[in-house]
Amino acid sequence: MLYVFLYPSDFSVKASLNLNQLVKNTLATFLLRVDRGDLVKDCIYSNDRLIVDRFLYLLHGCLVVVAVG
Repeated sequence: MLYVFLYPSDFSVKASLNLNQLVKNTLATFLLRVDRGDLVKDCIYSNDRLIVDRFLYLLHGCLVVVAVG
């Protein structure tokens, strides 16, 4: 499962986000910044931050993040 938090630039977010409530496996979880907006159809834009857990099971419809290069 991939948790994505979107923050459009047309409004500011005043609430805080506690990553300890989201991250279950701290050794396998990392934050990833999106370089380019190639995933706009999935509502993931350039400079978005993704929380990625390498050890979650894949389910139909999940987004897979692959590092190339």
